[in-house]
Amino acid sequence: MTTRLQPAFGVLLVLVLSSGPAGQGLEPTGRVLLATRPSGAGRASGRVISSSSVALPDARITLRLFIDDVRAAAEWTTRTRADGTFEFDRLPAGRYVLVAEKSGYSPVEILSPADIRVGVEFTLRSGEDLRDISARVHPAASVSGTVTRPDGTPAAGAELALAIRRDDGSIGSVPLQRGVRADVDGNYRVTDVPAGVFLIKAREAPGNEPTSRVLTLYPGVQVGETGVPLTLREGESLTGIDFPLVKTPPAYPVVGRIVDEQGRPGREGSVVFAEVGEERAGSGRVQGDGRFTTPDLFSGRTVLVRVFADTLEGLRIGLASVQVRDGVTELPPIVLVTPGTITGRIIGSRELPRGIGIQLLTVHDNLPPTLLAGPATVVAPDGSFRIDGVIGPQLIHVSPLPQGWSVRNVRRRGEALTNGLVSVGSGETVGDLEILVGRPE
Repeated sequence: MTTRLQPAFGVLLVLVLSSGPAGQGLEPTGRVLLATRPSGAGRASGRVISSSSVALPDARITLRLFIDDVRAAAEWTTRTRADGTFEFDRLPAGRYVLVAEKSGYSPVEILSPADIRVGVEFTLRSGEDLRDISARVHPAASVSGTVTRPDGTPAAGAELALAIRRDDGSIGSVPLQRGVRADVDGNYRVTDVPAGVFLIKAREAPGNEPTSRVLTLYPGVQVGETGVPLTLREGESLTGIDFPLVKTPPAYPVVGRIVDEQGRPGREGSVVFAEVGEERAGSGRVQGDGRFTTPDLFSGRTVLVRVFADTLEGLRIGLASVQVRDGVTELPPIVLVTPGTITGRIIGSRELPRGIGIQLLTVHDNLPPTLLAGPATVVAPDGSFRIDGVIGPQLIHVSPLPQGWSVRNVRRRGEALTNGLVSVGSGETVGDLEILVGRPE
């Protein structure tokens, strides 16, 4: 039994390598023991079954003990017996997540882009013998096809992966899904896919980027475009998903300058930018005369820019967006304004996990909010928070949260905010926010 430990609580953990059994009927290569058998140590046992209730032998079981809702303190692994059963003993009390994996099956269940579940959660009390844990996995689907370069030749070595389109328009990864590379003929096959609706994304192999370094979505469009989603059912093999990589467009710099609210030139500061349609962002410096220049960016793409500058009156921030044109693209002057503040409280559908944080995602000109992250903070143990340096509409992202949790509602003084957006004007304090997190109803 292979084990990785991340000790994070006041009990000494010891790894003992052994060829003997760690639990009755198991076939591990090692085991984890506490320094002494914990008082009231418990047991957990059960069976791995398919979605049609067939017992699955030789499935890999990973059991993680969490010290709170997000951080794992210890991990054990083993494999199921011939009848699909498994057993762990000498377990301390706590909250656990058990994940079963077997070739041809997926432990992931996608209920919605905001509710993706992996494995079984359970709580073990001191001395408890918890039996009949049912870990259900589902026949995995697969997708295969051929990817070519813009000139029609095979895109050997191209990197491909599945993605999920989130409700806010951004693209997220599929849990436990491993990316693949195309072979010398450009052929690829993505396996162990859960049932759901997915996009396929591809990029040229490292070292071949001058050929096509644009992230491409099936059926051969840029990420900023819609792409064609694929619906996969349990056990389905979808073939013939062929598409070309997008040709790399020419790239040019964007230049700009910052001014104060009276139109006077700003002073040196920093600039961050994100390119719509690419999973990348960058940063740079604003010179002493208030001017800045970005690296070369793809022509035709929209770029979101945020600038920061320290003045005698304190921190000032400006936002702008522009479409990159052939040749040098110059932004209109970016006006620096006094940022505002957001305060409020996180409310959980059950006790809040410790160590969660809030990340603000700036919404500007209807661009995808995840392109350019805004200010962030750690939430206090009582759920309260304060975030300074905020300007404009913001989408609130709370993480890390327990599996299946998301931001369900954002309210201010009892009224729900449209689309969960919080808008902060120059120098404004937006207080009394209530952010409800939990599983979707």
